[in-house]
Amino acid sequence: MKEPAREHRHTPERPDDSPGAGEGGEVRVHANCTFVYPLVRADGAGAVSRTIVRRDLTMSLRDPARWQATRGKLDLTEYAGEYSNSACGVYDGYFHPVFPDGGAAAAPATGPAVDPYGRGRAAGGAEDHEVCGTSTRT
Repeated sequence: MKEPAREHRHTPERPDDSPGAGEGGEVRVHANCTFVYPLVRADGAGAVSRTIVRRDLTMSLRDPARWQATRGKLDLTEYAGEYSNSACGVYDGYFHPVFPDGGAAAAPATGPAVDPYGRGRAAGGAEDHEVCGTSTRT
């Protein structure tokens, strides 16, 4: 059974948020991480399933003398994320994994196939954050 994959993207108001040296008095920090969560049913019965979460973050460390900023604090500049193997059509802030021995009660995946470990594309590249595609592997 193929698991659903979803994407989400937040783009800030500033047009130039590429990682790097940043503007004067600013250093940008970029992180692109993939987390794999092994999950079992609450009653412990059945197979283990995995939910894969990818986070792509750009943060800025800014000089308070030049920016409205708190010394030593990172400011989230850009966020993109996607996750796979969570039920489609359920948006309550929790993951609802699909298990190989019987899926979650939710809408079927209808979007394109996505490799959740693939780094050849930007995280959350779809314009619609509610895209629910099929994960090609877990």
